[in-house]
Amino acid sequence: MKLLSLGLTLSLFLSSISHAEPYALEEDNFDLENQPIQWEPIQRHVSTPLIDLDLWIMHQTVPAPIPGYLLKKDDWIEIRRILMDYGSEAERIKSEERRICDSLLKEKDESCARQNKDLIKKIEEQDKVIIIKDNKIKDLHSDLFWTKTLSGTSVGLLIGLLVYQAVK
Repeated sequence: MKLLSLGLTLSLFLSSISHAEPYALEEDNFDLENQPIQWEPIQRHVSTPLIDLDLWIMHQTVPAPIPGYLLKKDDWIEIRRILMDYGSEAERIKSEERRICDSLLKEKDESCARQNKDLIKKIEEQDKVIIIKDNKIKDLHSDLFWTKTLSGTSVGLLIGLLVYQAVK
């Protein structure tokens, strides 16, 4: 049983490894094999979407006549692949950031709209409360007017009655 499970596991891993393909790198046409060995480097102009470079390429066995940085062919291929992908990666990041900002802005707008609706409802409720209180105040003023009128009339009648009683 153990041998059977080991055999199935190995066949699974080996089949996935055998179908795997390496990343295809572009080969530059820097053919230095047929060039004579010399002290003078071969100048090449290389351009990518983001950068233009002038490179001086020498054979591996030739020492550099002046100090500085020299790139191997394989290193330059990797650098160029990264730089080529950098433009598309930067655009992808920009579009992703724009999408996130747009969604946050949309959420903020919706939140503000909901808050405005709630505030409008509260203001309308307060308007109703104010109208009810104004009506109560008007009713109280009306009641006060009639109370003053009746009290004034009652006092006038009592004074008139007292004067009549006193004169009689």
